[in-house]
Amino acid sequence: MICEDEESFWQMVSDGSFTVRKTTNRKGNKLQTMCNLLESEDLSRAQKLQGQKKPHVARQPPAGKTGIKQLFAGQMGLTVMAALYGMITGVPLDSSSSSWDATSQGGLARLHKDMAAEDPYLTVITHPCGPWGSWSKFNIARGGSAAETVLSLREDSKPLLALVNKVIKDRVKAKRHVFVEQPYGSESIEKPEMADVRALVEDGSLLALKVDGCQVGYKDREKGLPNKKPSFYLTTMMAAESIFSECVCNCSQHQPLEGANKYGPRTAQAAEWPRQLDQLVLECAIQQAHIEQTVFESLAAAHDVFPTRPAPAGQNGPGEKDGWQL
Repeated sequence: MICEDEESFWQMVSDGSFTVRKTTNRKGNKLQTMCNLLESEDLSRAQKLQGQKKPHVARQPPAGKTGIKQLFAGQMGLTVMAALYGMITGVPLDSSSSSWDATSQGGLARLHKDMAAEDPYLTVITHPCGPWGSWSKFNIARGGSAAETVLSLREDSKPLLALVNKVIKDRVKAKRHVFVEQPYGSESIEKPEMADVRALVEDGSLLALKVDGCQVGYKDREKGLPNKKPSFYLTTMMAAESIFSECVCNCSQHQPLEGANKYGPRTAQAAEWPRQLDQLVLECAIQQAHIEQTVFESLAAAHDVFPTRPAPAGQNGPGEKDGWQL
């Protein structure tokens, strides 16, 4: 059965002569994610065809009070770059540059206070990956004291995973964006403490992207050879899909992340984000904000241009009264 007239369609639905099967929440979220991806790609493509320059970097984000906040910030290069672009940034938190301890009561209180006061548009999380990565699996397989050390570190890190899980869940619920980076193959997301994050990936609320580090700026500081360093990113930003889609290794040679060079252990050096990755993540945030602002302005314009119509009787959503809608 085909019905091309909207008013007739709603009448047939109301009469029960045109059966509509509702999607589940999970399928609905996945469909919405696909629609958002398509809209963001269409907008980006249209801008290129029109010869438009890169989006203007607004000081104030389209939602929230600050543009970016880094948790486990390390060298906080992303925050510095965002500030140089003129964006309002939240205070980056990291144990290496302050007294912030993510697992202490004081650290939790500080984080809660910051999130309430700063309400970041994008929260970037790069929590420690040592106990959950490939090297930890290797040490567990070896057994002995090496395995005991890793298992002890994993036990100590569980409260940290629970914290990360809560931050991601809360930011997604608040309709804000997150960007999480971890080594590819890390077992952290499989742990019970990260159950909410897994659910968000499964229902399409979080995109999961695999990226090879050699394509985002990772390289050996002494020899200059690229480090493959495969990683996975979890994010709510649709713009990240297109920006990182082609970051797949095409190198003929890599420098393995083993041993040390004159600057120290290679794994420790690779824990710091390269400038190129900072730039790409910042580009994601800028494009995402531009997309959302453009869509908001388009909807506002459409609301002024198109007349309103009465909602069909009985077709309002939960908690809505019969009345007017766009």
